[in-house]
Amino acid sequence: GRVNIHIGGRKIRGYSGYIVPNEWHHYAVVLEGGYVTLYRDCEYFEKDYVSYNANIPSLGKFAIGNDYATMNGQIDELHVGKTALNSETLIEVCNQPIESPAQFSDLVLYYDFNQSGGDVIDRTANGNNGVRSGFGPDGDAWGLSKGVFCLSYGDEVTKEDVTSMYLTNYCAEFAHSNNLVNPNVSNRFYELTGWTIENAVKNGNITTGAHVDAQKDYFMTFTSNWDGFGAVKNHKTYQAVTLPAGKYRFIAKYYDKWEGESGNSYLVAAEGTGLPNTENVSSAISYTKMKEYDHETVFSNEIEFTLNKESVVSLGLIVNLTYKTCLTIKEFILEWEELEDKEGGLCERHRFGGGSY
Repeated sequence: GRVNIHIGGRKIRGYSGYIVPNEWHHYAVVLEGGYVTLYRDCEYFEKDYVSYNANIPSLGKFAIGNDYATMNGQIDELHVGKTALNSETLIEVCNQPIESPAQFSDLVLYYDFNQSGGDVIDRTANGNNGVRSGFGPDGDAWGLSKGVFCLSYGDEVTKEDVTSMYLTNYCAEFAHSNNLVNPNVSNRFYELTGWTIENAVKNGNITTGAHVDAQKDYFMTFTSNWDGFGAVKNHKTYQAVTLPAGKYRFIAKYYDKWEGESGNSYLVAAEGTGLPNTENVSSAISYTKMKEYDHETVFSNEIEFTLNKESVVSLGLIVNLTYKTCLTIKEFILEWEELEDKEGGLCERHRFGGGSY
């Protein structure tokens, strides 16, 4: 799930959690005005400044997978364009095939992978056909996928806030007992209730882990190396709930009054009861490495996942904090969207011509 961006031979940075394994998504990487911006399913993911002199060079060679980094997955379509698109303009090309590539004058390359063999045909007039290498038999790259993928932007599909139906104690003021997890500071750090907490660190009369901070508007708080608290590793705070089939979005919101220092922590949805350790987080249904609150673009962290049948799912956080750090959460939100039924199955894209490539 990690993507590394290099420009001019220089690595800009790596992005964890951008690629979601085992699911169909639309991904776009845009270079414009000195910034690299990532979108997933036409929604903003992350942005980094590069340089105002950064340009995409004329490419003598372009590869999807090579000896250094092999490709193991499926691609349905690939677009390369000369114009930087944003969330709104991406919608025009992300959810259906381009019937007439000529109508998009800035389209440099368009692979739809809808063929039975041979070179990969560029459907634009530019003739940038692709040569397959190392695939074995000619037909093995063209099998129809069985992916489930449909982005809806009309009014016919609505997300419902189902937080109160399945989660308890999900927003500030978070409920707590009268037990102090850090008695060295009076009337401040209280025991969080309603959540399963694992791998808290006990040191004398101080317990380092999820708690409620009375001086921070009774937010759910994780504090390390302040006020006598220690560090935490693979600290898990979650609720195991039974959810019906559907598409879900799970959100953890910050608040600009308090810190959102996430360290090496993850927002996670895992099948069954319990969360994996950090090193095995990829086994979860969905996860993302939490981005810190930055007062400009990051106000929350969120993940999406789909359940094809009623399932027990654990929703929560895996927290790893080492330095003097404070992570405060104002609210958790769970949104649900019904799976559409088209032609007897899940909402399938009208065609998936591409196979493994």
